[in-house]
Amino acid sequence: MAAEAGRRGDDSARSCGQMVGDMIPRIQRLFTDLRMKGACNKVGEFSMDLFRPFRRIHELSFAGFVSEVKATMTMNPHNPVSGFVLWNVLAFWFGVVNMIIYASFGTKALWEAVVAIITGFTIAYFLFWVFVHSNDKWYQRYSLIFSVCLTIYYAFSAFGNLFNIISPFFDGCKAVATGVMSIHAWKIHTSDASAQDPTVLVLH
Repeated sequence: MAAEAGRRGDDSARSCGQMVGDMIPRIQRLFTDLRMKGACNKVGEFSMDLFRPFRRIHELSFAGFVSEVKATMTMNPHNPVSGFVLWNVLAFWFGVVNMIIYASFGTKALWEAVVAIITGFTIAYFLFWVFVHSNDKWYQRYSLIFSVCLTIYYAFSAFGNLFNIISPFFDGCKAVATGVMSIHAWKIHTSDASAQDPTVLVLH
């Protein structure tokens, strides 16, 4: 029995090793492809959007906002690229504020909050590049699936921590932001919206 269990353990270890060995070249090719397509060249533009999240919005009015919300809820936003940028940025900042509060009250260690913020920035930037500057439908398709999964995760996190005031509030905000962002991402993916000028969102 012990010998058989040992053989099974060895087989499992070899299978895992083979799987990892097969994945490494694929990951290397993926990073090479991203680098060749300029995936790291838009950090400056994204950083500008982070600190000026409404810079792409002009002629803002309540009626225009309501019209945009209605169009988004029907899966047909008027300005998918600009809307995507806005909600992507909002989702990131909700996460940042959440981590700062956690670190301030000692719920999370400072290094955990820093790692979470860096991870959030990386994800937000990658999604920004994929849907705003990349016309690659393969990246867009899997990034859209990832965005939807994030929305579901944040929604479940919000409902699972209802007795903790801070966590469900920010998880709910992130769920809404990533959900609306996903709608805009879907519109971009199913059209040529990413080829349009992403600098103007007129709400009038």
